[in-house]
Amino acid sequence: MFTVCGRKVRIATGAKSQTVNVCTEKNQLGQYSDTIRMRPPCENLEKELIARSRTFHSLDDFVHYVVETYQGIIEPVKSSTAADNTSYIIQTTDSFQAWCQRWDDLMSYTGSALPEPQQRIESLRQLWNQPVPKGWKRGVDPQLRDDRYRRGDRGRPNPGEHQIEHEILIDQFHRLNFLGYQVIDGINAMPLTTDPGGGRRGNVEADLFLLLRKDAEYVLAICEIKSE
Repeated sequence: MFTVCGRKVRIATGAKSQTVNVCTEKNQLGQYSDTIRMRPPCENLEKELIARSRTFHSLDDFVHYVVETYQGIIEPVKSSTAADNTSYIIQTTDSFQAWCQRWDDLMSYTGSALPEPQQRIESLRQLWNQPVPKGWKRGVDPQLRDDRYRRGDRGRPNPGEHQIEHEILIDQFHRLNFLGYQVIDGINAMPLTTDPGGGRRGNVEADLFLLLRKDAEYVLAICEIKSE
């Protein structure tokens, strides 16, 4: 155990995960204002944090450092005080991953009845009113800047599905109409998932990924191509 900005900090390490627990103003073990979980446990975590414990200007700085440096997730904390026995304490964070985890935690429970409904509703209200942290926007995918036809047989597409994809994306692209929408861009062989073992058997891809437009409305279409 060590102290950061006057608060006691306790680290608990298990077989699969590890938590950094920041005590409330009362500095009593078991009553925490912040709990940050790391999976898997980080070796030498307590030693490293103790060495830096005097460098933090605030508890928010400390929590942010742990989340960003050790890829921690801030968990909703249950207070054990008599006045607020089961409330979820929402802390601000710059981590988009932690923000997403909050939504998952608040909507997850076991059994047929929702526990602490009023506290969860209040926590959801607070979370809804918080700004979405940075990191939610994707950058421009390099795949979208290259040729629409992405397979290696572009010059002479194989008969069947590849030939159909080539006709759609290259040969007849300027004539395309999709259920009343104009096709304004697209690619083929759009990766959706990868084989967890690193092979090819579990890979999943969309044959066509098209951007459509009708007046001021834009729609994305994922298409499967079949040939006889």
